[in-house]
Amino acid sequence: MRYTTTVSAKGQIIIPKEIRDKLGLLPSTLMNITLEGGKIIIVPLISNTKAFGSFKVPGKISKELIKKT
Repeated sequence: MRYTTTVSAKGQIIIPKEIRDKLGLLPSTLMNITLEGGKIIIVPLISNTKAFGSFKVPGKISKELIKKT
């Protein structure tokens, strides 16, 4: 999958809808951006709510508590 996009005057780029849909990217998704050997690497960070249930912890933690932290 290869797309061409333009950098705006504000330094913004548009991620094509097909890629956003495939990765489940929503508005306000945090992205980690790094520069490696002349390439820009953009990796979405999972949100607290997506991570809910991914880790084993003693006791119970509610979604509301996770959202507060």
